[in-house]
Parts: sequence; structure tokens; C-alpha cells
Amino acid sequence: MCVKSSVWDDMDFQAESNHFMSWLNEKQGVTISNKIALVDLRTIGAGRGIVATADIEVDEDLFEVPRSIILCGENSDLSKRLPGVLDDLGAWLSLIVVLIYEHLKTPDTLWRPYFRVLPHHFDTLMFWPQAELAELQGSAVVQKIGKDEADKVFREHVVPILQNHPQLFPYPAGVVSYEGLGGQSAVLAMAHTMATLIMAYGFDLEKDEDMQQVDDEGFMSDDDEDDLPKGMVPLADMLNADAEKNNARLLYGKGSLVMRAMTPIKKGKEVLNDYGPLPRSDVLRRYGYITDNYAQYDVVELSAEMIIGVAARSLGMTQVEKDSRLQRHGDKGDLEDSYDLTHPCVSHSAFPRELVLLLGALTSEWQQSALDQVGIKALERRMTPDVAQILQNIIIKKQEEYATTLAQDQALLQDTLVRGRLRMAIQVRLGEKMILKEALEEIGEILVSVPEEANGSTGIRPEKRMAIWDDENLFKKRKA
Repeated sequence: MCVKSSVWDDMDFQAESNHFMSWLNEKQGVTISNKIALVDLRTIGAGRGIVATADIEVDEDLFEVPRSIILCGENSDLSKRLPGVLDDLGAWLSLIVVLIYEHLKTPDTLWRPYFRVLPHHFDTLMFWPQAELAELQGSAVVQKIGKDEADKVFREHVVPILQNHPQLFPYPAGVVSYEGLGGQSAVLAMAHTMATLIMAYGFDLEKDEDMQQVDDEGFMSDDDEDDLPKGMVPLADMLNADAEKNNARLLYGKGSLVMRAMTPIKKGKEVLNDYGPLPRSDVLRRYGYITDNYAQYDVVELSAEMIIGVAARSLGMTQVEKDSRLQRHGDKGDLEDSYDLTHPCVSHSAFPRELVLLLGALTSEWQQSALDQVGIKALERRMTPDVAQILQNIIIKKQEEYATTLAQDQALLQDTLVRGRLRMAIQVRLGEKMILKEALEEIGEILVSVPEEANGSTGIRPEKRMAIWDDENLFKKRKA
């Protein structure tokens, strides 16, 4: 978020918030509880947010917004001015074009006061220069940014629309044409801004309950969920989020959306939405900030390519042997693009079940024959000494990909002058290194418990010192 410091800027910031709330209150069908207020939270790095001005009870409605006020393709007149064009773009691209259109219509757009309270400066990874992204060296999140891929999609689908219909998309300041490199760059910049707004603030617009296709357990099918249109819901997107502190939820009703308290909220407390159990790397990539409460969800993503490479070198496998075992393992549908390590705890290991199965298939033949006989779900897979040793090698290899050590990062965070993006990058990579440290400690315990005669072999260790999976496919440690 863009932090402004002067007195006039502070007054302007709050004035824009007040104007937005007045505009929203005037819209037919909008109801806003007098127990909440949109406030300035920049002093804690949160931009705007909603705070309780009085005690709020559980299940109390905080506000209701009609679907007619949602900024989306259905409510924009662009769908009529470019009939059929938006339908061919899909949910994401169509909303990006609609946002560009409505933004360039200012001051004529219905949503002008809403645009004024949306951020215009972002700390999401899409907007970090290479020098700052280098601070995230070693983290897989850098490969998830996808700026080049996004640019390609925008050039193919968004740029031509603005080039072919300049009468609908007035040129922004400093732009005289959407043709040429300068014009295309202007479109790409707008498209990235709108895509970031959608990722950070947009909502999937669920259908009315009687229109949704649900499964036997009452959940929407994946196909139905993927087809949902997207939209910007004024006020609902002003809620911040902080992991398990979530205390409110957006509910979809016929003709309107309702934000409802999920727990009692005391006066002065912030009303918080829920992003789900995201690691801090993904919170930073998508939303441009992090909090310590998301540290519990941190992961270290290991690519299958790196895993298989380390395993093959550790075992001295030939290319033919590696390909043969991978093919048989892949036939079972268990070969993933990557595998996540997590914080180990009493209930589960740092290592996902699928990763240990993959290494088991690479280290010996018996794992695959056992799978053929009883199937994955019925099999209690034991971690062999070879698998444990390879996991140790993989962790050490991953540690080498970072430019700094865990101790160096801890020291850097002690410096109060380390702030902003640099501090967030250090916190992300330190969180990943903590997981690697914990995973090494877990492997060390396993290797120490292996009898000397079993070291270096593919034999199975005594069962009560064995790591096993329970019926819920969690890789667990059984006490000796």
C-alpha cells in the first residue's frame, strides 16, 4: 500500500474513505451496520481496514451489498458496447478489460469513488525489480510470479481490444496511441495493475444457492467453481486478513452479498477476512504483505527435477534405471511437479507421503511390487535408510540454493533499519530455512535410530522405530 506522510495527505486519505462510504450508503439495497467503520491503518502497514466501533455479536450482519453494485462484466456497459468480446476472454481477462474500461471512463464511471480508495502502489512480487527479487533467491515463489507469461497473454488478448476500440478506452496521460512499443507498454502496465487488484481484492461471484451444482457432501464441483465469474465487491474487499484471526465471512444470497461476523468482535478490534492457510511466500506474492501468523503455513517447495536428480546421483543410477522406475511410478499417478515440506509436529512429519513414495520407488523394486499387490491406500509405507539418506541430501542441496544462511538472516532481522520489501523477503526465506533445519533434525533422528547393520541397505528398520502413515495419509512418527 502507498503510505503518505504529510498532514494534507492524511486528511485526503480519510476524506476519500468518507466519500466512498457516503457513496456506498446512498446506493439502493446497501445496508451498513453502525458498529463498523472504514479506518486508516497505515501505521501498522495495513492501508485501509474495517474496525468494530461497538461490540459485535456472532452471526451479526456487518453489511449487505446488492449484486448490482459489484464491479463486474455483467454490471458494466462494456458488455453491451462490445457484445460477445468479453465472453470469449474468460473470467480473469474479461474483468481486467472491464476494470481498464471503467478506470479510463473517470469521472463518468459509476465506481469513481470506489477506484479512489483502491491502492495504486503495490508490494506484490509482480512489481518488484530484479534486484529486490534477488533477495528471494532459493525460494520457489520467484518462479510463480509469471510476469513474462502474463505479458504474452495480455499482448495476445488485451492489447488488440484497446487498439481496435480506442474510442472506448481513452488514452491515459502521456499516451497518444496504443500502437507501437510505447502504447503496448501502457496497456501492459494497466493490465498488470488491474490483474493485481483482482488477485488481491476480487471475489469469485458464486451463484444463487438454487443455481449451484453441488456434490453429495454439499460442495460445488471443481468444474462449477472454475467457471465462476469474478468481480470487485465494494467494502467487502476493504477487509484485511491475518490467518486464524479471521472473524467474518462473505455469504452469497439471492441478489446480494452479506458480510457476517463468525465470532464475537470486541469494540476496537479489526474485522478480518480469511485467505486460507497460505504460506507467507504466497501471501507476499498475491497480497503484498506478510504477518507472523502465516508462518505456521510456510512451506519449502522442492521441484521433482531436483529431487530425482539428487536421488539418481546418490544411488549411482543409470539413465535407463531411472527412467524405468519413474515410468512405473508415474503409471500409478503419483508423480508430481513439486513436493512441499512443512513444519513437522507431533502429528505429522515434514515430508509428504507422496515424496517418500517417490523415493521408495527410486531406491528399490519392492515398493512398486507391493503397490501392485495392495494399492497405495492400503499400504503402510516404511521409510528405508536409503530414502532417509537421500532426503538428507536433498535438504542440503536445497539449503545451498539460498544466498544467505539461517543465522545470517536472523542477524539481519535484528537490524531495525531493515524494513519494507527487504524485511519481508528475509522473513520469507528465513521461514523456509527453518523448515529445512527442522526437516534435517527429523531425518537425523531417523538415521541415528537405524541399526548399524541396516545402514546403507534398502532393508526395513524395526517397526516400532519406523515412520508410518496413518489411514488419513499423514506421514507420522510412532513412539518407540
